[in-house]
Amino acid sequence: MPVDARYDAARDALDLEFRSGGVITIPRRVVPGLGGASPSALDAVRVSPAGDALSWPSLDVDIYVPGLVERVFGTRLFARATGQRGGLRRSTAKADAARANGAKGGASAQATDRIAHRAPRVRGGLLPARGCS
Repeated sequence: MPVDARYDAARDALDLEFRSGGVITIPRRVVPGLGGASPSALDAVRVSPAGDALSWPSLDVDIYVPGLVERVFGTRLFARATGQRGGLRRSTAKADAARANGAKGGASAQATDRIAHRAPRVRGGLLPARGCS
């Protein structure tokens, strides 16, 4: 989430600065409610304490940052990025579960059952059932 936001009049865009030091630039035209605002009104942008919203009190405009980023970059990109971040989480519980699964051989019992019950395949189709010729 952003820690700072600034309006850049020369580029007619918002710069959002994140904790990591990264900055994204969002054109003003894609931010709802800012179309007719003056540059001095746009300079008064505030980041919420939680970092999840941008606010322009004089314009009575509040924008949810994740929704804005999704609007600019697209749903699929935003979902993939948040999913990857969740998959990279490391916790004691996740490490313990992976260790326990590895001790079992790595595959779940259900997956092993599905594999064991498949009929063997040969070139041209299935093998004949036992007792049939």
